Amino acid sequence: MTPTRAPGARVRVAGALVATPQDADVPEFGKALAGAVIRSLQHPRDLAATGPTYAGRVVLGPTALARLLGVPVAPEPAGVRPDPRFADAAWTQNPAFSVLHGAYVAACRLGDDVLDAGSTNPTADAKARLA
Repeated sequence: MTPTRAPGARVRVAGALVATPQDADVPEFGKALAGAVIRSLQHPRDLAATGPTYAGRVVLGPTALARLLGVPVAPEPAGVRPDPRFADAAWTQNPAFSVLHGAYVAACRLGDDVLDAGSTNPTADAKARLA
């Protein structure tokens, strides 16, 4: 007969204390992310402003067309820190990869804007940004 463990119980594996499957979100990233979204919903004006901003960032067609035609284009969208994951030349030379990169950057910035709209809890906000 195996003893039942309470949800959130931890067990020792090779001498280390680890979480059981019932406690997969130990640092509570999911809870922090959900809380940040709920706080953002409490500021509808700020949250509504993120939509048009995102739409403006997603306009990637002209950049992709310029790259396809060989017209020089800035390697990074304006105001974006260089990300080493996109250091390969294919991300700037291939129009399809360029669109993927631009969409990724726009989605990341949308997430930051949504979190900023309801930013009131520094600890939970930091966890939400990490998640």
